[in-house]
Parts: sequence; structure tokens; C-alpha cells
Amino acid sequence: MNTTICCQSTAIGSKAPIVTRTISAIAAIFGAAAWIVRGDPLLFGVAMVALAGAQVTSYVRAKAESLGWDATVGIIERPERVMIIITAIGLGFLEVALWVLAVGSVVTIGQRLAAVLRQVGEEP
Repeated sequence: MNTTICCQSTAIGSKAPIVTRTISAIAAIFGAAAWIVRGDPLLFGVAMVALAGAQVTSYVRAKAESLGWDATVGIIERPERVMIIITAIGLGFLEVALWVLAVGSVVTIGQRLAAVLRQVGEEP
């Protein structure tokens, strides 16, 4: 048995962490949304904006970095999203947290797109 295979870098191995983080983010927000907004269509919509915003935020950064640009700006990045949702679950203010995540994600997407556009404009 070749034991060095587990230590080699592979194309799939380099992508696994981002995939698992993405799945966990989706599961956490969707689970919170499904639980807290069972009877509130508006709040469910807010939760879906937060969920989509989290995914687009990560995608904009990954795409920018793959093209050699920096998109690490934004008011609510992954660590902030995780802490907001964990704190909200623990203290019982999920409704407020979903609004914060939804608005913060949209703002963060705008900040990242603006940062990338500035860098694109600076290229010769």
C-alpha cells in the first residue's frame, strides 16, 4: 500500500475545503430559516437572500482571486456570518440575525464588486 498518496496534492483535494465550507454555510442558514420562519413568508425571503448572498459573496472572492485580483473586502465575510448565526441561535434572536446577514451580504457583494472593478480599471 502506498501511504504517500494521502499527502499528495490533487485537483479535487485543493477544492474540498471550499466545497465543505459552502455546504455547511448553506445548511446552517437554511436550517435556521426553516425553523424560525415556518409561518412568515417575508422572513423566509430574507433568509433566502442571506443564503444566496453568502454564496455570491464567496463566489465573487474566489473568481476574483482566480483572475489575480484581490476581493477580500466586505463588512460580513465568512467568519462574521458564522459568528452571527451561532450567537443568534444561542441567544434567540434569529430574526434579527437573518436581516443583518441579508443586508450585510448584499453590501459585501457590492464592496467586492467595486474593489474588483477598481483593480480592472488600474490594469494597463
